[in-house]
Amino acid sequence: MASPRFRMRRSTRYPAPLLPLLLPLLLGVLSAGPATAQEYDLLFRDARVLDGTGNPWFRADVAVAGDRIAAVGRLGDAAARRVIDARGLYLAPGFIDVHTHAGENLDDDTLSAAEPVLAQGVTTVVVNPDGGGALDLAAQREAILEHGVGVNVAQLIGHGAVRREVLGTQDRAATPEELEH
Repeated sequence: MASPRFRMRRSTRYPAPLLPLLLPLLLGVLSAGPATAQEYDLLFRDARVLDGTGNPWFRADVAVAGDRIAAVGRLGDAAARRVIDARGLYLAPGFIDVHTHAGENLDDDTLSAAEPVLAQGVTTVVVNPDGGGALDLAAQREAILEHGVGVNVAQLIGHGAVRREVLGTQDRAATPEELEH
């Protein structure tokens, strides 16, 4: 008879009752074929990517599906309707111009395509800076949508525009009632 000291103990690390549940899952994972390559709309190959975090650039492929970045990394067998060889080129997410006076000119045909802005890497502009700009943001938004613009637009409500609406050009503090306006 074996000594109790050498008796085999049942492992509690992997409970036996779970084995019938885990085995089909494991077999399913092991038998799955290779993942099929996704086809994208646009694929930049071998770019020097600046991701905006402050880290140095890194080499990667960048895939775009629709109007969204879909994947970043070594995308080996990925396919796209259009492929751009970005070897030696830098690629960065669109910049946001947080202080632009473009709001006054959004109905200008040269800005509707936004080519000068896009040429600088800017894909989003913030309009109505410095406390000025439109007071009626809904009307401004409708005008932007009606005319069309080639970049994303974020609107601010300028403190100066609100003050002029309530106080006009009077040089005084607002009353409590005016502050509630």
